[in-house]
Amino acid sequence: MTKTLSPHRLFIIACTAALALASCSKEDVPGNDSGDNDAQPITGIIASIGAAESRSRAELSLTDPDYIGRKAFTDGDDIVFTYIGRTTNPISNFTYEGIEWHRTDDSWMRIMSEGSPERIYWSDSRNYHTFTAYSLPQQSAGSTFDWELRSDGCYHGTIGPADNATDSVSFASRYTAGEIAPADSGSLKLRREDLVLHHSTTMQAQPGGSVALVQFAHALSFVQVVVNINGFSASSDAADNHARVWDLTLMNQPIDYYWDMSSDKAKPTSGSRTKHFKACTFFPEGKDNNQYRQFVYNTLAVPTTDEGRTLSVKFKVTYPDPLNPDTKTITRTYVATKNAVKFYAGKRTTVKISLNHQDEGITVGAEYGDWEAVQTIDNGSLSKKSTFLDTTSRDSVTIHTDAAATATDATWLYYKRDAAGNIVQEDGYDVIYDIYGHKGRTPDDAYVISTARQLLSFAYEVKNGFTFGDAKPKSYSYVRLDASIHLQPEFYADVNKAKENPSKLLKWIGIGDASHQFNGRFDGGKRGISNLYGAPLFASVDDKGMVEKLILDYVIEVNGNGALAETNLGIVAGIVIKGDVVGTNATAYSGSVVGTNDDGLVLACTHNGKVEAPDLVAGIVGQNTNNGHIVACYHTGKVVASSGGESPQVGGVVAHSDHNLVFGAYYNADYLTPTISYQSGAKTTKQMQMPDFVNELNQSIQNFYDTYYNRMPEGDTRKQVFDYLLRNYKFKYIPAYYPEPQ
Repeated sequence: MTKTLSPHRLFIIACTAALALASCSKEDVPGNDSGDNDAQPITGIIASIGAAESRSRAELSLTDPDYIGRKAFTDGDDIVFTYIGRTTNPISNFTYEGIEWHRTDDSWMRIMSEGSPERIYWSDSRNYHTFTAYSLPQQSAGSTFDWELRSDGCYHGTIGPADNATDSVSFASRYTAGEIAPADSGSLKLRREDLVLHHSTTMQAQPGGSVALVQFAHALSFVQVVVNINGFSASSDAADNHARVWDLTLMNQPIDYYWDMSSDKAKPTSGSRTKHFKACTFFPEGKDNNQYRQFVYNTLAVPTTDEGRTLSVKFKVTYPDPLNPDTKTITRTYVATKNAVKFYAGKRTTVKISLNHQDEGITVGAEYGDWEAVQTIDNGSLSKKSTFLDTTSRDSVTIHTDAAATATDATWLYYKRDAAGNIVQEDGYDVIYDIYGHKGRTPDDAYVISTARQLLSFAYEVKNGFTFGDAKPKSYSYVRLDASIHLQPEFYADVNKAKENPSKLLKWIGIGDASHQFNGRFDGGKRGISNLYGAPLFASVDDKGMVEKLILDYVIEVNGNGALAETNLGIVAGIVIKGDVVGTNATAYSGSVVGTNDDGLVLACTHNGKVEAPDLVAGIVGQNTNNGHIVACYHTGKVVASSGGESPQVGGVVAHSDHNLVFGAYYNADYLTPTISYQSGAKTTKQMQMPDFVNELNQSIQNFYDTYYNRMPEGDTRKQVFDYLLRNYKFKYIPAYYPEPQ
């Protein structure tokens, strides 16, 4: 039996006129041996992926590197409800098996097979019902999907051909160096193995035929292998941009699994047959981040038991012959192995492999997360259209002082007013709400930003003088980022390509300006902001301000001296910048995070990439002035003074510091030899990816705390801040990767 499905959420419509289907009468209801008289017919289904709001990446190409399998229901999909019935005390007349639906022309129709009831019903509108269903992936002509209901009462399936004629299952779109099959072939094969399942015991009919949500989950596991290679260049100063990873294979993977219909998860079959899985890559040429070459491969896998299983990944690397790099290449085969790797049904396992050819060192780590992701920093679900910035015009947003800023029409903030239109006050303060009902006075009641235009409104609020730490409030207002934001109308993974046509790029205006500095608390929630182009994200962070837990990724270009802020007088903590940062200001010191740290604190900030500016440039902070402190920060890439002067000033972490108030600052000696150094420590890539480095960073935070905390008098409010920082900032060891602040 070959059925079909594509992901996730399914809406069941109970007797709604909107479907224009036949209405139901009491006489249509089969006998009800429970005495209930409010059974309602289920007249149709509507299937979609995600929320009703349009998604600008919903039609991603099949070569999208961060999401495999099916993304949406398509024509030809079938859904089979193996069971529909009341959860407690099911009624025989209202219990159904094998109810099928088929999708054609964007709509779903019942398949009326022999013996199928003319109508199906909820038992009643009060009790929970159990819905169990599957949808098989569509197959190409002549192919089959192994899926059968066996005598043990379970459905059984296999990944790839069930026969023993071959010892491998090939999802690969690249087979040998220089030989590339159609870019989407691997993706299509992966989608054709992507079984999705549903099991819920809490479905409920609501009076009037309202909607019930049924969510399908991917039955198998998504495995993504990320290989970072280093040291394969033909000379010591050349990038590894000619090295290639290919023919990546997961060795001896089980192919048999089963579904017992008690959950939406597939389970591994005991004693399963095994085959080698040739993985699919969407970027066979890899990507160069100026430190190492990175290759990403994808495949499906049978979920593991709780103990996990040993994973061996075999791959080839082809690179120029150092003795004759223009005409000859060398190919070597490597095997990376890790024990107890877990593959979860419906989840993603990311296996990170770091290979250093110079010392033949291989390190392997594994991380676990959601199936869906886009090529953005939060590694979360598909991005909504509202998270992409399409304009920076003041007219496109409201701020809270605008007449148009009301509870129903505001972009973000608005005054609370009484019936007479007067601004309401509490404890002597004007009450300002966000459109979600928050007043911003505590971390739990922080103003929430969840769209790109709300971030733009935030920028104009500060520019207009509302600094979120104004003279009257007791301390400051809280702002929390609740979604990853993209500062361009479309996402640019290749920032150099984006800069080829600057007229299409939006120039960010900056949050605040030199006269109006942010003075509140901004919590990035470990979410990201991508494709920054124009001004730094913040013009300046004032002395009571704090910006923390934010990721900046795919920075296009900054017309300033730091990607996060031009100047910091407050606290900047837990900022992670991934990718190159190019600054254009030639008149002041530049860093990836902050240009000038003036009496402020920069703590637990990291940059993985290259920093480039005309001169006076360093990895994290341009200059550290007055009593500014830098604590537990590191930079992993190159630092380039692009002006080409005879004596460029290039720092590892900071290019100038008045008093050397630095507690644990490190740069990567594999890529950088600074001309100036202010208490910055040199580490190799290998050293930075070891547990000892994590311990050094965490000890630096503790040393900073111990140095100053006991000097503060009792009642000093700074003690609360220090306690918060010590409690909330620790680095985490990630095998085969750089540590990240948690």
